[in-house]
Amino acid sequence: MNEVTTDISSEDDIHPTQKKKKKKKKIFKPKSKKKIALWSIVALLFGLWYWGTQPIYIIGTQFFGVCRTYIELNVQYPSELRFVDIRERGPDVAVEYITIDSFGQYIVHRGTCMFKREETGQIVMDYFYLRRGMSDREFIFAIEDPEKVRKFNLTVPFLLESEINLVIRGPARFLGDLTPTKK
Repeated sequence: MNEVTTDISSEDDIHPTQKKKKKKKKIFKPKSKKKIALWSIVALLFGLWYWGTQPIYIIGTQFFGVCRTYIELNVQYPSELRFVDIRERGPDVAVEYITIDSFGQYIVHRGTCMFKREETGQIVMDYFYLRRGMSDREFIFAIEDPEKVRKFNLTVPFLLESEINLVIRGPARFLGDLTPTKK
């Protein structure tokens, strides 16, 4: 008798209906759902802490830089000038800032710069509103002297081409931030 022996060790000889045994991959399975919940809460709290301790910086546009320069040039005798907030909407830039005078008094101001484009295509400041002392509700915004704004407009093209500080540091996180920094 002729006996035919077949070698089953080769993968090519396996019948298509027979399946190969696959190695099972070990998947991390925690022992309980309580551990998953605990680690999720710890990760969430760490993420919130990390996000909350990051410094806040507000970056404005070139219009803010021009408005900031105008304010810095026209504030009289501040021992400190701190920009707090900006709101930009198109050519309208509203800036809130705090001055500390020589007597140590904190005064909150709000300045609004409005820009326009002249016939020549040059961008200039149209007018500047200034409100001194935010707590006084009866106080109406005063328009700065148009002659002063016109003289400042001569410098606007140079300011737009130069690098102006456009960054405002966010609100203070602790009392150490309220003291002026020494340079």
